[in-house]
Amino acid sequence: MVQERRASRVVKYRACEGEYFSSDFVFQILVLLPIKSLVRLSCVCKTWFNLINSFAFADAHLQLCETTLICLDPKPQFPNPYTLSIDLRLGLEQFSIFPTDSSRQYQQGHLHFLEVQNSKIKVVELNITCSGNILATCDGLILVQLGKNKGIVVMNPMTRKLIRYPLGTVAPISRNLESYGFMYSNHEGKYKVVHLFIDKRLHVGCEILSVGTKSWRGVDGPSLGLVRKFAQESVSAIGALHWVPDTHNCEYIVSMDIDRETFFTIPLPSAYKRRDRLVELWGFLGLITHNAQPFVMDIWICKGLHGEAWSKQHTIHIDSVTDDLVPVTASRNAREICFESRGDGCYYVYDFQHQEMRRIEMEKKPGWNYGPYLPFVNSLVSWENPRDL
Repeated sequence: MVQERRASRVVKYRACEGEYFSSDFVFQILVLLPIKSLVRLSCVCKTWFNLINSFAFADAHLQLCETTLICLDPKPQFPNPYTLSIDLRLGLEQFSIFPTDSSRQYQQGHLHFLEVQNSKIKVVELNITCSGNILATCDGLILVQLGKNKGIVVMNPMTRKLIRYPLGTVAPISRNLESYGFMYSNHEGKYKVVHLFIDKRLHVGCEILSVGTKSWRGVDGPSLGLVRKFAQESVSAIGALHWVPDTHNCEYIVSMDIDRETFFTIPLPSAYKRRDRLVELWGFLGLITHNAQPFVMDIWICKGLHGEAWSKQHTIHIDSVTDDLVPVTASRNAREICFESRGDGCYYVYDFQHQEMRRIEMEKKPGWNYGPYLPFVNSLVSWENPRDL
């Protein structure tokens, strides 16, 4: 019996070490699994742990991840015992089972994302809380500004790895007068946080934090007068960050090359209106506009930063009941685009293959305040430099 047990242990050990299965074979199987399964399987053995936590595996898994939406919303109830509090983990708050005066002043938000199942949207809670709000997302990482000027946090909600940095310039209170961008620089092999802010003289300041360094550094921002307000969150595509510099009838966008850190403008094919949106689409920069003709939307694509013109790729004819749709995000395979109706708060999905718009029922939970949501993917990505790995 002892010999049989020893033999079985040796077989399990050799299987994990790849003696019976090649590493490529194990790689191709594991990369198809969801995040929760991979987190558990990383504890099977050291070989699988190193494989799942490698940059090559995280990058391959990222390419297969589907885009969803993430949000940080306040919820008027106590978290469960397994909830991770970012403020407590960073030592910014003291633990108490009873609400204190300070906790009443700034309510904790709960992270959750949306998951589409059988034509229904399910709200999936991540059991993570923190003060503040989500500023931007990139490759499964989120950028969170903590409350009471406690700094910013870069975090992967799926692996729960996080790192904290100090705030840069404290901008005006109005949210339309500052914006954050978050993007990976292939040239430097690092993620960069870009902060734009507008002062009283309409001068646009810019500072950049390379994730892994300890301080912000100032760079030349857009020329005076180019940016008046930020109409929507920044969009990362085709090697640059892009901003809509006004809330209505804007004829260009302001972009920053993430590698060169220089600003320039890109003319729009039509004037930007209140319900139009920039999105990443098919790996390029997309613009979804509401046509002058009622109940018609146009989809435009820009494929480069070197003078490439916008090209119209598709026209969507929508129902008269859903004319107030605002684009939210597009699936990574570009088969569908998700819209939010500002009238009834419902979500709609447009299917390119069948050319139809369908309404998606959303799960309702008592106490939840829905939105605003940002595009997000469930990934294993880390901010560590791949060259160092």
